[in-house]
Amino acid sequence: MLFYGILILFNMILISVLNIVFGNFGHPWYDAVIAVCFFTVLVTLIHGITAGLIRKLPPKWFDKNKKFYQVSKRETRFYEKLGIKRWKDHIPELGGLSNFHKNKVQDPHNNEYVDRFILEINFGIWGHIIGGILGFLIILVDFGIYKNHQITYGLTIALPVAFIDLFCALLPTMVLRYNLPRLQTLYKANERKNRKNKSENQ
Repeated sequence: MLFYGILILFNMILISVLNIVFGNFGHPWYDAVIAVCFFTVLVTLIHGITAGLIRKLPPKWFDKNKKFYQVSKRETRFYEKLGIKRWKDHIPELGGLSNFHKNKVQDPHNNEYVDRFILEINFGIWGHIIGGILGFLIILVDFGIYKNHQITYGLTIALPVAFIDLFCALLPTMVLRYNLPRLQTLYKANERKNRKNKSENQ
């Protein structure tokens, strides 16, 4: 969480400084700082609303057997080349917002729990992806609010904030995708064990 917070704060400061030095065109320096804070809060709200709406969609759309949720070994190796094992634990896990934490498998032998875990991951994947894309809507909001700053704030604040937000959304998406194969393997192993136990008890 600290890593994520530092990353966001660093970029907020960087965007503010660049705009104060190169793009404020005579306006008070704090205008740029306020705009950066405003757009950062706005993209955060977009993610929250998006996640809430996605959870209202039919669970069958996020079924573990759908092709989209089958992560190939090639995709897994790609994440490993990006060093995901080194930084994945520094990415905040927001499962507490839905009363289901995804940072640790608490009941690995219970397939109802594992199935719910996979479902929550699939919800999370789409929440991050769609939230990151919709974050670019703040550019439209900029043109409605900062009419005197359309050239500077629209392109040099709103747009960078949206790109950084998308980058920050991709990190947890990759972590969730990376964790999927192991959970699916665990689910199948539990299924085999349950069938074996059932046949032995008959």
